Amino acid sequence: WDRATRGYDWILRVRNELHYVTDRRADQLTFALQPEVARGLKYVPQKHQLASEVFMRQYFLHAENVHQAMRQVVAAAHLEKGRRRRQVLLEFPDGPHLIRTGSELRLGVSGSDRFPSSPLDMMRVYNQAQKLRLRPGEDIQNAVRSHLPLISRSWQRDSEMNRGFLKLLRRPGRVAVALRDMHSSGMLGKYLPEFGHVTRLMQYDYYHRYTTDEHTLHAIELLDEIWTNPPAGMERYRDLTYHITDPAPLFLGLLLHDTGKGLGGGHSKKGAQRAQAVCERLGLGPDKRRQVELLVRYHLLLSHLSQRRDLSDRRVAQQAAEITGDLESLSMLTLLTCADTAAVGPGVWTEWKNVLLWELYEKVHLEFLGLEAATAQEEERLAQVRNEVQQRLLELNEPGLGEPPASVAAARSWIEGHLGLLPRRYPLGASPELIARQILLSRRSAQGTPAVAFLPVPEEGYTVLLLCCPDTRGLFAKMAGTLASLDVNILGARLDTRKDGMAVDMFWISTARGDVIDDPVRLRRIGSMLEGVLQGSKSFDEVVARIDARPLAPALKNPHLSLNNEISDNCTVLEILAEDRLGLAYSMANCLTRLGLNIVFAKLSTEKTMAFDVFYLTEESGGKLPEERWPDVLSQLEQALHMPART
Repeated sequence: WDRATRGYDWILRVRNELHYVTDRRADQLTFALQPEVARGLKYVPQKHQLASEVFMRQYFLHAENVHQAMRQVVAAAHLEKGRRRRQVLLEFPDGPHLIRTGSELRLGVSGSDRFPSSPLDMMRVYNQAQKLRLRPGEDIQNAVRSHLPLISRSWQRDSEMNRGFLKLLRRPGRVAVALRDMHSSGMLGKYLPEFGHVTRLMQYDYYHRYTTDEHTLHAIELLDEIWTNPPAGMERYRDLTYHITDPAPLFLGLLLHDTGKGLGGGHSKKGAQRAQAVCERLGLGPDKRRQVELLVRYHLLLSHLSQRRDLSDRRVAQQAAEITGDLESLSMLTLLTCADTAAVGPGVWTEWKNVLLWELYEKVHLEFLGLEAATAQEEERLAQVRNEVQQRLLELNEPGLGEPPASVAAARSWIEGHLGLLPRRYPLGASPELIARQILLSRRSAQGTPAVAFLPVPEEGYTVLLLCCPDTRGLFAKMAGTLASLDVNILGARLDTRKDGMAVDMFWISTARGDVIDDPVRLRRIGSMLEGVLQGSKSFDEVVARIDARPLAPALKNPHLSLNNEISDNCTVLEILAEDRLGLAYSMANCLTRLGLNIVFAKLSTEKTMAFDVFYLTEESGGKLPEERWPDVLSQLEQALHMPART
């Protein structure tokens, strides 16, 4: 109660400071106000942490203490009622006597002073609760909290204790609940100090919204779901679990994947070093240690490659295959990537990222099968895609797309004609639904007229924009500028050009507020404007001049830009990490066009309010950018990032 009282007093002081800072009755500690309140309460930066991060860590500590006290009050209120319910005595020969009351597990003897004093008994209690699908009651949680000092370094290395912990990780579907209960009592951070280090760790940027420990536990909850009852859109990831002989390294790797945070830069490498120490204490064998260390060190690899690289370049899959080494490790890393990405926050895991990650997984999987088997499996997959596209072609009959084929033979002819003009990666990296729509659209554009169509996806919060038109220099800049002038935000893009010179592009778009665009009137206006600009009947300069010229808000982190001539055989790769804003894609594309550079391939993605954009570039005459041009290119791009998006 002393901790709860101190916590409540601290929260009231924060509330008062909020009133001083805002000069009104403001009771919401918003993201933007946190630095000011931290300064007002005299918080100062510490090693590797901003003052606001130190302040927010204290906030979560005090809030948890108040929350625990309230839980005890509620538990006490229900205790008498629980005594009148049927109680079942559970006697374990190697542990404490426990009572099952409803859905809770309680101590057979009340009072934390009678709780078995061995940390091993604490681990057994959580194992029994998990095994019986029960939650430990508040009396057990309080007893564990009062006995946390007993968990010494020797207990962290105790073989029987460690076997009990690994048992928790070997019950997929119930791992997150057990770990969350251990975390709530403080035992998880005490037993694994590496995880204790990131408890209530807040990172002050526009990307992270949860504390590191909460994000990790949420990711483990998602992995549990994928294993037993996959959420919509993640069903195929369950097949990857069949390649995993022991789930413990995967769940342990996910638990430890962010433990290098709060230690300065390079959290993946530092986390891998900490994971090695944990594996050594737990007594894992060399193969399992390698898996855990790999998962932590490379937990960003697959998202990075899938979202920022041209997957038609076989070197990308070969790199991932070389790092993962075998199908089991690849399956583990793919599952971890899926859960980790989706746990960042609502709307971060999109169908576009889903398609990209799965495409990369399949390509790396083929590398393990060998050339002959890989070719056969890829041909099988291509045949399946063709069949699904054919079925959709015959079914589609929507205004604006064009007439569907009159027969199966015509559908097959259209499919072969379209796919034969595109890179081999094209049908493997797009859904049959979008391919079918793009085939119909391309026939509308066959005479050189731009054609645009839309597919709203309300459940994901975005709309897919499909474009077919003759490819010209500056096409992407015109598209991005026109969309920005209409208050349309580009979340992602996939650019392809057929051998006959037709651009067949896909854009994932939303409103400036991040909502799906599904109003038919607005979609018609967007389509009409795009087609008019691209065919020259509307002035592009006049369209772009509509973009709001308000100055940019100060960025929390400086934008990061880099050029690389080693990633691709034929192109220079530009990577941009910057705070997202309406018109950002246009600013970049317009600058590149003015510099006389061709955009051969692009991948744009947005997570929270951060944009991750990648452009594959060549000189106007072809070939990579010579390094002596790099300083000027980067300088002009940086200037464009801080200017209103106008021509």
